[in-house]
Amino acid sequence: MNIPQYFHRRIQTEYYLEIFLITAVCAILVIRFFLKLAGYPILGTETLHIAHMFWGGLLMAAAVIMAFSFIGRRNLIWVAALGGVGFGTFIDEIGKFVTHDNDYFFQPAVALMYLCLVLIFLGVKSVIHRTDILPSEYLLNAMESLEEAAFDDMDEVEKATILNYLRRADPDHPLVNSLTRMIVNVVPVPVGPGHRLVRFRHRFQQIYGRIVNLPGFSSGLIALFGFQLMMMFLVTLTLIFFYGFGMEQVVDVRIFSRVADKVQHLSVVDVLYLISSGLSAIFILLGMMRLRRSRLPAYRMFERSILITIFVSQLLAFYKEQFSALAGLFFNIMLWAGLQFLIQQELLYRNRSRDDTGAT
Repeated sequence: MNIPQYFHRRIQTEYYLEIFLITAVCAILVIRFFLKLAGYPILGTETLHIAHMFWGGLLMAAAVIMAFSFIGRRNLIWVAALGGVGFGTFIDEIGKFVTHDNDYFFQPAVALMYLCLVLIFLGVKSVIHRTDILPSEYLLNAMESLEEAAFDDMDEVEKATILNYLRRADPDHPLVNSLTRMIVNVVPVPVGPGHRLVRFRHRFQQIYGRIVNLPGFSSGLIALFGFQLMMMFLVTLTLIFFYGFGMEQVVDVRIFSRVADKVQHLSVVDVLYLISSGLSAIFILLGMMRLRRSRLPAYRMFERSILITIFVSQLLAFYKEQFSALAGLFFNIMLWAGLQFLIQQELLYRNRSRDDTGAT
C-alpha cells in the first residue's frame, strides 16, 4: 500500500490506537451495564428521544477539535481516550441502524461491534507496518517529541527515546547532529516531592535493570500469567458450558449429559468465544516460553493475548454475563497498563545498555 510522502507515520500510533480501542470497549460495556441496571430508560419526551449515539458523536467531535487545537503528548492521550469513549458510545447503538425495527437488542450487534473494532485495529496496523520506519520519519518523530523539552517536562524515558530516534535518522541531514547535541544537553525534569505516582515511576525506571535480572522475576511473571491462563480457562468453561444451570443442576450427576448436549448445540457467540480464548491462551504460552530467552518478545506476546481478550472475549462475555465481563475487563486493563509500562522500561533499558556498550 503506497501512501503519499506527506503522510508520515507516528511511531507511537499503536499506543494511542490501543487507548482508543480499549476506551471504546469500556464505553460499550459500561453503557450496557448501566442500562441493564436502570431498566433501559428513555431520555426524552413522547415525541423526542435523545439516543446516546448523539453523545458519542459530540465526544468524537470534541476529540477532533482537541487534536487540531492543542499540541503535546498529553493532548494526544486525551484525544485517544475521548475519541474512544465517543466511538464506543456511538457504535453501541449499531443494532438500531442495521434492522428495520430499530432493534437495540439485535443479537448480532455484538459481533458487528467486534468486527468494526478489529477492522480498525488491523487497518491501522497494516498502514503503520507497511514498510520499515523511514529515516525521515524517525527525524520527524524526534522533532515532535521535542515538545516535551519546550514544556520543561522531558524525563529520562522521553530523552532516551528522542536520542534513539535521532540515531536511526539520516546522519547526513543537517538537523540530526544539531538536535542530538541539543538533546544531550537537556537536563531531565526532576520529580516533584508531591507526585507520589511519578516518583514511583522514576524510581522504578532506575532499578528496572536490577529487578529484571533477579532470579525470581521471570518465575513471578510466569506465575502471574499462569494464573491469568487458569482464570481464562475457568471463565470460558463456566460461561459456555455451565452458564444458566443452577447449583442443583451443576452438582447433579446428569450435568455431564447436559454439558455434552451444549457441546453439540454451541451458538455462534460460544464458538467465537472459544476461538478468542484459545488464541489468547496460545499467546500466553508463547510468552512464557520466550520470557527466559528475551523479555521484550515475551512482553509483546502477553500484550497480544490481553488485547485479544479485551477486544474480543470481553465483548462476547458481556453478551452472556455482564458482571463477570466488567470484572474481567478491569483485571485485563490493569494487566495491559502494567505490560505497557514494562515494555517502555525494557526499551529504555536496552537503549541504556547499548549506550553503555558504545561508551566502553
